Amino acid sequence: MNRVFALHPFSLIAGLALGVVCLLSMSQVSAPRDSWGPPKKDIVNVYSGSAAGISIPPGGSFTVYTVPNDRWLTLTGASGNSSISPTTLWAEEFSNSSTVKGFADGTSLHLSPGNCGGAIGWTFRPGANVVLLNSHPSSTANVSEYALIGYLSRE
Repeated sequence: MNRVFALHPFSLIAGLALGVVCLLSMSQVSAPRDSWGPPKKDIVNVYSGSAAGISIPPGGSFTVYTVPNDRWLTLTGASGNSSISPTTLWAEEFSNSSTVKGFADGTSLHLSPGNCGGAIGWTFRPGANVVLLNSHPSSTANVSEYALIGYLSRE
């Protein structure tokens, strides 16, 4: 016995439409372009290896990076190696004043995610200098290496 198979046009169209809607709802969509991380041009990565040999006189400073005038700098990692401890400091110099951010000395004291700890989150104002500051009153600090990792932003 043969059966007759007939398609109802409305059921066919409704079924196809439902199938398309289901497939579209399961498709992957990309994230918005500005929702994750800074653009590559705004990443700051400054490194000076063991050949640096920087001498910072007592009470003096050495400029590692100057923040552009239209951007803020957020550091996510910093490290340094200095001959005297604990008097070599990371600081912000802005308008003839210094704001200490943290230590930058010892035997390869690392404050970055690469070697220990988490992100540090220090911020520096537009136009400020990121410096290594020797706060010792009479000894010269010999910095053999330093590194900064961070990003620039408009806010």
